[in-house]
Amino acid sequence: MEIIWIGPSKPEAVKMLVDQYALRIQKFTDLSLVQLKTVKGIEEGGRLIAEEEKILRKQLDSKKTYRILLDENGKNFSSRQFATWLDHKRSHVRLDLSFIIGGAFGFSENFKKDADELISLSPLTFSHQLVRIILLEQLYRAYTILANQSYHND
Repeated sequence: MEIIWIGPSKPEAVKMLVDQYALRIQKFTDLSLVQLKTVKGIEEGGRLIAEEEKILRKQLDSKKTYRILLDENGKNFSSRQFATWLDHKRSHVRLDLSFIIGGAFGFSENFKKDADELISLSPLTFSHQLVRIILLEQLYRAYTILANQSYHND
């Protein structure tokens, strides 16, 4: 499994939480965190999305993975539903799972069409920095649910 994003995890508290949850998840599965180079000097949203997607495509086209975009219009889950979904993907998809977090302006419609699946972590909008933490925490929660550990409370 891998999680891909553009730009560093800032502030230090974000990086600390990302590292903490990644370490916890690695007790359950191999996890790779892929931080891609930030696009600098472009302020206009459409051009920035296009440049970010070039970087993402270069990373993704080098391997065959099941591509899951984090998108506000993707499928929503409860934590238990997400755990079931993850278990199903682990059992039935014969590729590594790649969770892809877009930049501040998200993804183009064409990039979304190329994805295998779109999921949403909430109907609320979060910064792409916070999405890293939320995704990692929910992945950890899903693994503990599947392992019947006591982290998740209903």
